[in-house]
Amino acid sequence: MPERAMIVEIVDRLSRIAHSIQFAEGLNTAQWAALRCVARANRNSCSPSALADLMGLTKGTVSQTRKALEAGELIERHRKPGDRRAVRITVTQAGHELLLNDPLGRIHVALTPFDWTEQRKIVDGMQRLLDIFQRHGKIPDFGPYLSFTHYKPEA
Repeated sequence: MPERAMIVEIVDRLSRIAHSIQFAEGLNTAQWAALRCVARANRNSCSPSALADLMGLTKGTVSQTRKALEAGELIERHRKPGDRRAVRITVTQAGHELLLNDPLGRIHVALTPFDWTEQRKIVDGMQRLLDIFQRHGKIPDFGPYLSFTHYKPEA
């Protein structure tokens, strides 16, 4: 099988595995993604609309996801002082505790046998592939989303 076809198959398989393992702890994939985004976002940029942009989803989909996370007491909404329309979303203590069991942490563990140089090569290659794919497909760049280090378990 040519290298390109193998890469496509591997990316597809990894994405399917990553997707399926996220149906865990009573959450679905969108809820895990939103919880991670809120945990990583800076104080000023974590609003419902910013979350929709970052996740590449509609505001309606993110609204339903947000409501489910609020009902589970994993996130909270706070009105910004001086602007009743503006809302900031934060992760609760329960949300932070749940993130310690993030199912994508299994991928982090799977990378343990790779030394730093090998990991850097994987990151560089995948980032380049993502950049090219987004540019040619006119898919929005989600900026620093991939630079977050949430998956690293606490030592």
